[in-house]
Amino acid sequence: MSLTFNEQKATEAAGRLLERAGQLDVMKLVRMLYLADREAILRWGRAITTDCYLFMKHGPVLIQISSLITEGDDPRLEPSIWSAHITRPREGAVALQGPLDYRQLSNGELEVLDGIVRQHGARTPWELVDLTRSLPEWQDPHGSVITFDIQDILAAHGRSRPHAPAAETELEEVFLNFSW
Repeated sequence: MSLTFNEQKATEAAGRLLERAGQLDVMKLVRMLYLADREAILRWGRAITTDCYLFMKHGPVLIQISSLITEGDDPRLEPSIWSAHITRPREGAVALQGPLDYRQLSNGELEVLDGIVRQHGARTPWELVDLTRSLPEWQDPHGSVITFDIQDILAAHGRSRPHAPAAETELEEVFLNFSW
């Protein structure tokens, strides 16, 4: 199962990290979001951000989020959800531009994001690069890029996508917490 990228949910996930940790270096934010997705994948068989992944020279990268950070908005179009809530990079860092409603994130996902800040918030961007490149799923792209997905992360841990009631319960919680 492949989810369509949900910019609102990805923005809320990044916003939660920024709310808890303050301004973050772009490399650090992307690595922390990857670690949060990875934790969710190992717990529930699905990612928080709904993004896709690449292995690059400095570790895993979330494709859509990296694009939102680096490319910015087309001035001819309405601003993106991301740019309405998260600043453009200044000196390599981004910050939250105001409060976010966490309507797309379940309580479990918020706990995972908060745990990532507690575990890794004090690390430098380069320490997170080293950490993510030491994970079992890491593959060195040798100057290129390698795509990978949820199944690759699970396989690196000897697991397959769970069909357990816990994953379904978590999805139901997201649905029930969603404001219509």
